[in-house]
Amino acid sequence: MNEAAQNKKFKKVPIKTLFDETFSILDKVLGDDAFKRFSTKKGRHEGGFLLSLYEVIGLGVAFNIANGTLCAESKITERARSVWSDNDFVDWATSGVTATRRLPRLIPYGRKLFKK
Repeated sequence: MNEAAQNKKFKKVPIKTLFDETFSILDKVLGDDAFKRFSTKKGRHEGGFLLSLYEVIGLGVAFNIANGTLCAESKITERARSVWSDNDFVDWATSGVTATRRLPRLIPYGRKLFKK
């Protein structure tokens, strides 16, 4: 974080603008299903809000918007759903894994997932 603050080349995006753009895109492509589990067997989203999905999808999309590296909007839904088939996500998104252990793995995962 300190490096970003001191780096003159670091692209600074106003937080409100970044927040609005992130959630506008997610609403457009995923709607109310953005942070719900996707059942590959049933082919649909189900259940309630999952914090681990918010951490991966919300922060991953926002990071890539801020850096000008976001994948095409048409790929966001497919990539968001793909996490449920990836053990790197499933292993860290389970109940009982603390944020202290989960975040150092899921935040970089989301950044990579939604990168061009």
